[in-house]
Amino acid sequence: MEPQCRVFGRLTSNELGTLNRNLAANAVYLYSGDERPLGWFSDQTAFHFYVPPGTYRFKAYSSEAHEVSGTVTVPPDQAELEIGTINLAAKRWALLRGQPAPEFQEVVAWKNSEPLKLSDLRGNVVLLEFWGYWCGPCVGRMADLFSVYDKYRDQGLVIIGIHLDTGEGIDSPAKLDEKLAEIKNRLWKGRDIPFPVALVLEHQVPFRADVERKAGCPLAADYGIDSVPTGVLIDRQGRVVDTYYAGRDSDEAVLLKTMAGN
Repeated sequence: MEPQCRVFGRLTSNELGTLNRNLAANAVYLYSGDERPLGWFSDQTAFHFYVPPGTYRFKAYSSEAHEVSGTVTVPPDQAELEIGTINLAAKRWALLRGQPAPEFQEVVAWKNSEPLKLSDLRGNVVLLEFWGYWCGPCVGRMADLFSVYDKYRDQGLVIIGIHLDTGEGIDSPAKLDEKLAEIKNRLWKGRDIPFPVALVLEHQVPFRADVERKAGCPLAADYGIDSVPTGVLIDRQGRVVDTYYAGRDSDEAVLLKTMAGN
């Protein structure tokens, strides 16, 4: 059996550090060829692996920070190898915590409402749900959002769906309703969405890199939305609280705390 080397390092995020916030829900993977990767998961930032000599690919990320990847080579007959500190760039929504929520922009139409502004909703807790009819998990959890709406709508909670188009030109409630007709019957027991939905078109651009996301969909970029469904909770003062996932007990606890003004 080949001798094992202790490979170790630490994760950090300089951007979150300036806000006196720590990384949490962190992960590091080591890959060697087609073998099953080694994984490390923790709220701590110091990580280590025991591996034989060789060259490994790694990727590291956090719930609030983007992925970083690279390679590390473990020489023969070495007991320890420090790969140093890996700096993870914070996700946009993580940097928004405690900051004023970006205002709506480039909304082409509204379903179930006249045009809305976040600034007009101060005094309410607002939940923005970024989703698309084309996204299975999005429509799958919509029934959970219906339950949240029914439970808290009379307690100062406003839910607004942000429907992200993918080039099909869903620019009117009628077009969205057409796409949702079968989904309503199959997944929502015939119920229509009861809260306002903002329809947002994605610009057609010749690039798709994350850094160019703002060119494709400025509103999603403002909130750092890189996947759907994603909910964003906003307090009564119009400040971003956290992401929110309907049906998750820990997230409902955050919602209740926000509604109580804590």
